[in-house]
Amino acid sequence: MEFKKKLAALLLAGILLTGCRPLTPPELVKPPEMNRNQQELLQAARQFLPEGASLTLPKGPAAKTGSFLEVDVDGNGTQETAVFYKKEGEVGLLILAMKEGKWELRDRLNGEGSDLGYVVWQDFNDDKIPELLIGRLSNWEQNNDLTVYRMAGQTYQEVNRIPYASFSVGDVKGDGQVQLAVLAKSEAEFPTSQLTLYSLREQKLVETLQREYDGYPEQVLIGRADKNQPGIFCDLGVGAHSAYTLLLIYQDGQWTERFNELADGNGLTFKAYPLPSKDVDQDGIVEIGMQKEPLGAEDLPMVAKPWINVWYRWDGQKGLLAVREDYSDYGEEYSFVIPRKWIGKYTIERRSDDEGVKAVDFYYIGRDKKSRVPLLSISYQPKDRNQASGELPSKRLYVKLGENNRNVLFAVFPSDSPNLAGDELQEYKGMLLTEEEVKDCFKTIDMANLLEMQS
Repeated sequence: MEFKKKLAALLLAGILLTGCRPLTPPELVKPPEMNRNQQELLQAARQFLPEGASLTLPKGPAAKTGSFLEVDVDGNGTQETAVFYKKEGEVGLLILAMKEGKWELRDRLNGEGSDLGYVVWQDFNDDKIPELLIGRLSNWEQNNDLTVYRMAGQTYQEVNRIPYASFSVGDVKGDGQVQLAVLAKSEAEFPTSQLTLYSLREQKLVETLQREYDGYPEQVLIGRADKNQPGIFCDLGVGAHSAYTLLLIYQDGQWTERFNELADGNGLTFKAYPLPSKDVDQDGIVEIGMQKEPLGAEDLPMVAKPWINVWYRWDGQKGLLAVREDYSDYGEEYSFVIPRKWIGKYTIERRSDDEGVKAVDFYYIGRDKKSRVPLLSISYQPKDRNQASGELPSKRLYVKLGENNRNVLFAVFPSDSPNLAGDELQEYKGMLLTEEEVKDCFKTIDMANLLEMQS
C-alpha cells in the first residue's frame, strides 16, 4: 500500500524522531531530543539488534510514531530509549540506557508476529512505574497477541498475554482507575466479538467484565460519551461491509448498553461501511460516525455513492445528536468538513472517467431540493500534467489545497451568475465560502492511522 511505501522511505532516511501514541502519558514518553548524537544511538541499536533484524515502526492509531522513543520505564525521572525492530516471524523492542557515556542494553522483549501493533506505556495503579503493553500483529483472520509487562527491578516481567483485535486504555468508570478494554474475535461459529475489561490487581490484569456481541471486531475505544460520563465504544462489522456502534457505560453501579443494534433492532447506529468512532471535533467527547447518501445518489450503486459522513454525540439518554458532517475521499487522503451554513441545503456529485474520480462538486439544492447551483469543486489534477489546464480556468478562480503522491488538489470556485432570485439568491450568497474558509474545511487524512484502526 502507498502509506507503507512512505514509511519505508522514511526509515531509509535514518532515525525517525516523532511523538507517541495519545494513550501514552506525555510525561512518561517523548521523542528523543534533537541534539542527541543520532549516529551513536543508531550504532548502539544495530549492535544489540538480533541477527537479520531491522528497525520498524509500531502500527496503531498514532498519527506519528518512530523507531526510537524515549521512555521513563521505571518512573525514576531518567529517560531510557526504546528501539522497535522486526525480523522474519519476530517483532520486539530493545530498552537502551545511557551509563557512563555509553549505551547499554537494559532489556530485550520479543515475540512471534508479522508486525508490531500498538506499543503503550500506561501506569495502571498510580505507582509512577508504567506497565508496558505490546501488540503483535498476526494473520488478519486471527486475533493478534497483546502482551502486558511490569517492571521487576531493572527488567520487564510478563504478566498477561491476551488475544485481541483492538484494545484501548482509560478510565471507564470515572473513578480515576485505569482499565484495559479488549475487543477480540470469538471462537463462536457465527461472527461474534468478545469484549473484556481488565483491572490491575496484585500485579496482574484480571477480568472484571466480559460481554459477547454479534459482529466482527472493528475497534474498541475508551473515551468520554459526554462531558461527565466515560464509556466504551465498540465498532462492530456485520454482513459483507456494514457495521454498527455500541456504547457501554457504567451508571448507578451497573453496566448499561446503548445502541446494541442487533439486539434492539432500532438501527440507530447502523452504517453502510465501518467508520471508527473518534473525537472528530477535538472537544474531548467521542462521536459515533455513520454515512448518509447525498440527495440524487439514490439510484447509484453502493460503491459509486459519494457518501457523507455524519458524526453524532450521545444525548445522555437513548438518542444521538448530530455535531458534524464531512465528505472523505480516502483514495485522495483528504476530508472536507461541511460548513454549518450548508447543512440541509447541499448535495454532492462526483465527476469520473475511466481512470477514476476527477473532481467532487458541491451544489446548493434550493428550497425545492431540485436545483443544482455550484458552491465549490475539489479538482484532482495529475502531477504529470499542466496544473493550470482543463479544470482550472484562471488563477483567481482556484486555490491549491494539498497534494498526494498522485494528484494536486485544488478548490475551484463558481464563476457563473446563478439562476436564482429573491430569498434563494440571498441564501445561496450566504453559503459561498472564502478562500480561508475552504482551507479551514480541508483536512488531510493520515491513511496509515486509519488503516491500522480498521485492520
